[in-house]
Amino acid sequence: MSNPRRPPDPGASRDRLARALKWVGAVTSILSLLFGLYQLTTLVAAVRERHRRVQELLEIEIVQRHAAEFARAWATLDQAAKLADEGGSLATLVGRLDAVRQEVRLRQEDLGMAWLRDARPGPGRAFSDIVTPVLPVLERGLLGATGERKADLLAHLGWAEFLRFRDDGVVRAPDTHYREAVQLDPKNPYAHANLGHWILWRNGPLDAATQEFAAALGSGRAHEYVRRMQLSALRNRASDAADWEILRVVNEMRKNQEAVDETTRARVFSIYTAMVGDEPAAQKVLTVLPAADQLETFQTLFYDQNFDPAKRPSREVCLARLQEAAGRPDEALRTLLAVRAELLANRSGSLSRAIDASMSRLTRRPIQSSNAREDHVPFGAMVACEHLGEIRVESHHNIDAHTSNALLPVGWSWWPVRAGGG
Repeated sequence: MSNPRRPPDPGASRDRLARALKWVGAVTSILSLLFGLYQLTTLVAAVRERHRRVQELLEIEIVQRHAAEFARAWATLDQAAKLADEGGSLATLVGRLDAVRQEVRLRQEDLGMAWLRDARPGPGRAFSDIVTPVLPVLERGLLGATGERKADLLAHLGWAEFLRFRDDGVVRAPDTHYREAVQLDPKNPYAHANLGHWILWRNGPLDAATQEFAAALGSGRAHEYVRRMQLSALRNRASDAADWEILRVVNEMRKNQEAVDETTRARVFSIYTAMVGDEPAAQKVLTVLPAADQLETFQTLFYDQNFDPAKRPSREVCLARLQEAAGRPDEALRTLLAVRAELLANRSGSLSRAIDASMSRLTRRPIQSSNAREDHVPFGAMVACEHLGEIRVESHHNIDAHTSNALLPVGWSWWPVRAGGG
């Protein structure tokens, strides 16, 4: 007799199913964990790669900025900003990209301010080509900035408004930004320098502008920029007072061993050449600073190998006037005699007349007319010999009478006296 089949145990089936499900769950959990770790590793690697690429772009931007390639540098930072923003969703997980994004934004602000300070859009381009992309970046920077940083941003925003005015002629009030910056940072060099520039641009008091530039220079920051703004503002102001201030500024720069740009050198040279043959004008210029200081500054600026030879006669006449004012009459006479030899082909020119007048003043004797007889020896020549006896003797023995007479003003001649006596 066969045993009857026992019915399946429902509890055992459930146990087997439970065990199977547990294994499936465990495997699924492990796979999910492995997949999650893989995703995390991938994401971290992506963040690191993005961070590396951003840092590489930041290094490129430094090179471009130092080369004054501001438009290219701006495009480079714009690319870096997009890369940094792509990983924004990972910032909470990794905790690094927020710092990278912040670094990029600060660099954009720094570059924008430097670009505005340079303010050279290039041929056929407008200042708005610089201002338009930079302005929103600086305005965004104001939201989280404080103290000196916020003052810097405000000062540059004001300058951006001035550049926009240069483009469209719409009068704005950049000084509002400048004054707000000074309230935040009383020594801010950008605010003071820009305000001084604005005062002169609006034909305001020179003294007020001078005070602003002095405050900017006293800040200890951005010295080169302040000087550039100061000299630019003074050159734009067409007045004697502005010219005299330029002389004072350049003299101070010479004492501080600061470089003077070519545009300012040309302006200084024109100030001095304008006084040639105009004694009232010369007297005004010579009272601006001690003559000895002016002489040293003049020699520092205009006696180098790059000086235009065509301007040499004018330079020498100016030098002689400064030597005379500095109490060096003998040196002034020597300078005038030397330059007179270079003007033989233009004996009747205005420069020659200025030389004659200077020599007459130095010797305190009247100049003989140009049609005086060749055998006539005027008193002026005797006095020149008294002052320059050693030169006279050398000339008397080494050059012929025609050449030696040519060194003196029209109608003058060398006085044939013995060395050491009359």
